Amino acid sequence: MTYRLPFLFRVSVAVLLRVVLISVPAAFAGTPVFKEGEAPRSWQLVPLPVAFYTSDTGVAGGGLLVAIHQDEEGRETFSLTTAATLAWIGHAELSSSALYRVPGSPWKLEGAVGAFHTPATFYGPVERDYLLTRLDAEGVLLRRAGTAAYLGALAGAGSIRYADLDELERESGSNLRLGTVLRYDTRDNPRYPRTGTMVELRPLVGVSYTEETGDYRQVSVDLRRYVPLYRSWVLAVRSTAVFSTAETPRHARPSLGGYRLLRGYAADRFTARHTVSLQSEVRVPIVDRLTLVAFGAGGVAEDSLDRIPSGTLRYTGGGGVRFAMNRDRDVNIRLDTGFSPEGMRVYLTLMEAF
Repeated sequence: MTYRLPFLFRVSVAVLLRVVLISVPAAFAGTPVFKEGEAPRSWQLVPLPVAFYTSDTGVAGGGLLVAIHQDEEGRETFSLTTAATLAWIGHAELSSSALYRVPGSPWKLEGAVGAFHTPATFYGPVERDYLLTRLDAEGVLLRRAGTAAYLGALAGAGSIRYADLDELERESGSNLRLGTVLRYDTRDNPRYPRTGTMVELRPLVGVSYTEETGDYRQVSVDLRRYVPLYRSWVLAVRSTAVFSTAETPRHARPSLGGYRLLRGYAADRFTARHTVSLQSEVRVPIVDRLTLVAFGAGGVAEDSLDRIPSGTLRYTGGGGVRFAMNRDRDVNIRLDTGFSPEGMRVYLTLMEAF
């Protein structure tokens, strides 16, 4: 889709004002708010109305409910975030994620569950629209090994249904997956890091109960590095690689494109059994709460592993701004414009791309 700048400018300004006005409570989402000298309260509930806009979803809105529990020494032991959003195009989502740290032990549990109703596009010789309905749940049990390393196991299950496209309807069904997680994480802040490294390896085995697919194997690697530069500048780099066996169903295959990976292409624009990507951005604070960002990315998506080194390189570039709702808690509004050979796309959201 092609956007003309006057229209884009009006939409961006209007939605930005809306986000600023209704997302002020998000400034308190990162850390519970306590008055100086006050003993920590065990629980805090924070309701967060939110709105966002991307070229893939159009204008969307909804709400979050964040629950945070602290022990008597003020350490966060449990957090639960529940989100409900509805987009102009009909995309609906209800999801929840949780983190629980076992008091006095090196164990922690991460979990997520969600229901999604998503209009999407199939990119074949002819682009066609279809409807995706998905239920999914996943849990990861991790044990700290040293100061920054974690070892653990994951288990997940889900159900997926395609409609309005015969080629995909045969892949409707349920699925199970089991795997391991190896993680090394020295980031100073998992939401808005300024320094540190995160490396995660996830090998898994999946069972898909559909007409077309069965058991499959998949290995994913995620590497993120944050380097302080001149003054408060930050260089952020992320590299990902996902390799899947031939039986991997479409819903489990990796993809490139969207507001987190290869900004400038449509969401899930390139779906294949194997993907490799590299993206980086420089974040430059300029005045008060405002930060400028320049980014670039490239990636390859192929069904044959042998074609990865010589596959077609998909590339994007662009820039954006960050407005700090609360500098102490690192809650930012993100406005990015990405450019690719297929056009320009806009992303106005909370949270960084990575």
